[in-house]
Amino acid sequence: KNITAPRGDINSVVLVGKAGTGKTAAVEGLAQALLESDGQPDGATLKLEQMEGRYLMKLRLPRLLQMDDPAAALDALITLIQRFNDENPSSGNKVALFIDEIHQIFEHPKGALMANMLKEPMRDGELTVVAGTTIAEYKKYMEKDDAFRRRMARIDVDESSVEQTLRALEGAKEHYEALYGVKIDAEALKAAA
Repeated sequence: KNITAPRGDINSVVLVGKAGTGKTAAVEGLAQALLESDGQPDGATLKLEQMEGRYLMKLRLPRLLQMDDPAAALDALITLIQRFNDENPSSGNKVALFIDEIHQIFEHPKGALMANMLKEPMRDGELTVVAGTTIAEYKKYMEKDDAFRRRMARIDVDESSVEQTLRALEGAKEHYEALYGVKIDAEALKAAA
């Protein structure tokens, strides 16, 4: 869902939570759902019709930050992604960029430059970013940056309860049974939760 901001829609999010709460797993689950949504039959359990034909690109941030000129590489990546996206931002972007541990950008010597490179295309709806960071790092870097706060909707990710974990495992059970050709017992799911 898009959130209306003074200049338009906010189509980027940052998942904020303690380490190990499942921020990355949630995005990886979305990526898997996107992959499985293309070409699924109408009777499928989960069919993301609005997501068909959309892609989630994961930025390997540590690799980018080790490059001789990470700002130039990020600029080239943003330009490439914009080529795939529709010129009319209201139709939504075809490609979203996943940046796990986004706070690492701010910590880099060229961090201010790279952060600013993300802001304009996000403001104009030309780039959708899905990011993840911890609560402390969000407060240290992103919360203090008004432009990032305006361009990225914050989603707090809390640790799952046993009941929530069990429901998630039950939801994934059929997929893993088919994938590995096994039968998963309900008691095994309860023990894993």
